[in-house]
Formats: sequence, structure tokens, C-alpha cells
Amino acid sequence: MTIKISVVICTYNRCNLLSKALETVINQSLSKDIFEIIVVDNNSSDNTKEIVEKSIKNNLDASIRYILEPNQGLSHARNRGCKEAKGEYVAYTDDDCKIPADWLTVAKNTIEKYSPDVFGGPYFAFYLSDKPKWFKDEYGSHVQCAEFRELYSNEFLDGANMFFRCSILEEMGGFDPNLGMKGKTIGYGEETALLLTIRERKPEYSILYNPDLFVYHLVPAQKMNLAWNIKNKFKDGIFSAKIFATSSQQNASKFRALLSGIISVFYLLFDVTFGLCLRDRHKYPFYQNYLYEHSLRLIAKLGNSIQVLMNM
Repeated sequence: MTIKISVVICTYNRCNLLSKALETVINQSLSKDIFEIIVVDNNSSDNTKEIVEKSIKNNLDASIRYILEPNQGLSHARNRGCKEAKGEYVAYTDDDCKIPADWLTVAKNTIEKYSPDVFGGPYFAFYLSDKPKWFKDEYGSHVQCAEFRELYSNEFLDGANMFFRCSILEEMGGFDPNLGMKGKTIGYGEETALLLTIRERKPEYSILYNPDLFVYHLVPAQKMNLAWNIKNKFKDGIFSAKIFATSSQQNASKFRALLSGIISVFYLLFDVTFGLCLRDRHKYPFYQNYLYEHSLRLIAKLGNSIQVLMNM
């Protein structure tokens, strides 16, 4: 049978997590004749290759391939996965995900019924360590909406659960190598930038969201640390400025950009003080809840302002 879907898992030095993720993709309810699995190793120094080769040996009825991508960066790895794919659609998921057994069956049904150009769904948190009392499951999950529909222009898919026609990725030039993770260096925005490009160049292409097409995404211990989230949100603001830079931002004076940054700092200090002392304790039982749900947005805005200033 012709391969319909190529599942690409990009990985870097997380062989233990990869082993579990790979197992859940192998054990899909969909016939193994219809999909293939491509593991793209982005210069791992651990036992990633051995883990994949063992899976290949133990699952001879499945189509599994190991590919080494020497150019460091998640975007390079994802582009390599598309280049190697034999399927009409390429599906991307992460090496720290658990995939429900009917994930690809739901995807196949979506393809056959709607023939979308791009589609995806939500992810839900799972854990391998104890959660702090303040950390909510929703912090480690992402759900756009409860109904099946086309995404709005301000909505985007998540890298752990997205499907593209291979021809579209090739047409758009793939993911931007200047964005996204590079080894241990935090980076974001490559999926968002690609969807923006598709919408700009080919507005007639459909980008669908299926709430039944979900995966589970690991929330490691460090992501439940408030300090990590502050740093992460600041970085998110920086990459947001790179992706969503507008003509008004580019034409703004350095003085106005600097003034905006200063105002953001003072507003942030006030907001944090308010959250610690005067927050609604019914809505935010722990101060971390207020900082996570409210103040982190200001952290992202500060990162955005600083990046805009640097671009001038």
C-alpha cells in the first residue's frame, strides 16, 4: 500500500524519552502499511542511534528509519524529515510525547473527509515527577477550541501535533532555520512563522483544527519552576518580535521604543508587588498562579520591546 503519512520525530540527547515516544507511535491502531516513522537525530551524543536501531530490529513489520541531521537546530531537523518523507502528509510530534493509539487513525479520517492542507490538534500535560501545588494541568496543555473548524488568523498549531502536505512544506521552503531550538539554546516561533507564510502566500489553503486529534506532552520538573517560566516567557517575547514585526514598530523612534520599555519595567514591578500582596486569593490561591497567569504576559511584552529596540 502507498504510504499516506510520514511521522517525523526530531530528537536531541533525550534517548530515554524518545524510546517511550517511539513505542507509542509504533503501536498505532492504523495499519503499518499506511504510515512510516522517521527519527531525525540532530547530533545527539547519547544512545539515540542505538535506541532507534533496536526499535527497528524489534519491529520488522513497521517502517522505521534513522536519519542523522548534522546541521544543529530543530528547523533543520524538521526540514530534513520532510525531505526524507515518502508520505503525502508529514506529521510532526516531539520526542517527549505520548501518542494515543488512534492518533493516526483520526488523522487519516480527517484527511479522507476534508483533504486539508495543514491540520493539527491539542496537547495535554503528563508528568514523570510530582507537581508543585500551584501548578495547574492547563499550564502544560494547549487547547485552541472545543470544536472542529478552520483556525482563525490569530491561531496557530503546536509543534508537537501538526500535519502538513509535504508539497506545501517544499513550496514554502520549510521551517526557518533562524528560529526554533538549537541544541540546548532556547528558541521558538518556527511553526508560527511557517503558518504566517502559508497564510500570506496561499490564503486559500486550509488550516484545520481537530480537538479529537490530541497527544500528551511531558511537563518536566524544570518547566514547573517559576524562574524557568520567567526566562522562557522573556525569550518568547523576543521571538514574537522577530516574527510579528510590523511596519509601525520598524518606523518607531528609538526614544519611543526605549520609553515603552521603561514603562513596561515599572508596570511589571507594580504588577508583581500587587500579585504578592493584594491579589484575589480565591482566583489566585498561590502567588505563583498570579505571576504565571498575569505577570508573565508583561515579561513577554518586555522581551518584545527590547527586541524591537535592538532591531532599530
